[in-house]
Amino acid sequence: MSAINCPECEKELTFDYSTRKYFCKNCGIFVNKDEIVKLREKRQDEKYKEKEDSRRDNDYLQWWLSKK
Repeated sequence: MSAINCPECEKELTFDYSTRKYFCKNCGIFVNKDEIVKLREKRQDEKYKEKEDSRRDNDYLQWWLSKK
């Protein structure tokens, strides 16, 4: 069985059989499997958006610094 890492802090999650949820001893997050998937997708979307924003900022800076 492979370990599932926390979507917030990347530490290993522990499964609680009574609630059927995972919890992280490091950051305290308490989620089920579906919530883990949603949090990971949200984090990926945020990283993609940051990357796009950075690229756009760099393009604008290049244009601004170029000879007009």
